[in-house]
Amino acid sequence: MRNRLLVFNCSTDMALASGLDNYTPPPMIQCMERELELLPIWWAFNGDVVLVTDIDEAKLFLDQVNEKLTSCELPPKNIVFMDRIGRLSGKSIDRKQLQPCPWGWNKSLVRQLLRLGLNPEAMPTPERLDELRMFSNRRSGVAYIRHLLSHFQSRKWPDNDAVSFHELVGFDMDFVDNWPAMTDKMNLLLPKYPMMLKSPWSSSGKGNLVMREADKNAIQWAKSVIDKQGGLCVDRFYRKELDFAMEFSVHDGVCAFLGYSLFRTDTNGRYEGNVVGSQHRILNTILDAGVEMPILKRVADYHQHCLPLWLGHDYDDVVGIDMLLANVGGRHYLHPCVEINLRMNMGIVALALAQQRIPDMSLTPSDHPHFRARLFQGRFFIEK
Repeated sequence: MRNRLLVFNCSTDMALASGLDNYTPPPMIQCMERELELLPIWWAFNGDVVLVTDIDEAKLFLDQVNEKLTSCELPPKNIVFMDRIGRLSGKSIDRKQLQPCPWGWNKSLVRQLLRLGLNPEAMPTPERLDELRMFSNRRSGVAYIRHLLSHFQSRKWPDNDAVSFHELVGFDMDFVDNWPAMTDKMNLLLPKYPMMLKSPWSSSGKGNLVMREADKNAIQWAKSVIDKQGGLCVDRFYRKELDFAMEFSVHDGVCAFLGYSLFRTDTNGRYEGNVVGSQHRILNTILDAGVEMPILKRVADYHQHCLPLWLGHDYDDVVGIDMLLANVGGRHYLHPCVEINLRMNMGIVALALAQQRIPDMSLTPSDHPHFRARLFQGRFFIEK
């Protein structure tokens, strides 16, 4: 198996939005990527390479990690580091043989990796990057989600399948690409419900806005996103009982179910952290909240069948499908596909931490002033 080069480039959605091959993130996002760049240690295999700014700092932190793991009778990690000018901490690694595995692909990242001397054939072609940008756009995701809902609404399910498939939500989700269409959605939803607005490319609640009334600031924000990014994803804002996700891996046209992830967001939909625990515990939490196992199985089966058809045979990466359990008038309704993450995500990180039985500890160096990752009392989160 080829050694992988792991890159924490959490600005990838912003780079996709720009469409540029020489994108520079805002200073605060650059700071976040720098201070969390060692996070891939936790899903690295022995012999993998992690891209870092300072090799000496990375090796010192890895020594601290391995000391903690050894004290907990867990196997130490054997990780190699590459810095931003291409120097390697392991002499036996051939950079031309590295398989890059970033947080997410974009044209700007490919340009950086080529400058580091990686093999161009190990990276997506410009045409594939354009396709990935299109699929990552919420316009494409909304089409997939609407097809999923239509599928469940129209299917004739067996009489003995005791699942209320009509008790799904998400039918208000739409993508608007002009202001008159946005006005129509506001007139339809705002008198009764708040609206969740999402820019075409965003992550972790950044680039999202909860519109509770048609005030000047919200309208200005929505118009700006439509003008700059070509549209907005619009949905009804629900009172949530639970945020969770299904995690998948797609390779050679085959989609494998990796597990469930359970996470928390604030009242505006911004990411706060993931639960780290056994699949048994996480699934029981989802079921205890009111989600029925048969519908989870049906939804997972749908994704395993349809994701490869949608993404094409060339897609080779993880996929996260965010879901939520909504409380509408005191009754529970399932939103089976709030959004689709075509990249590494925090749910996959939480799965990796749980599988390795990582104890409570700082997951990145604790002396960084702005951002650090921690695992504490069964929850993985980013401090800032």
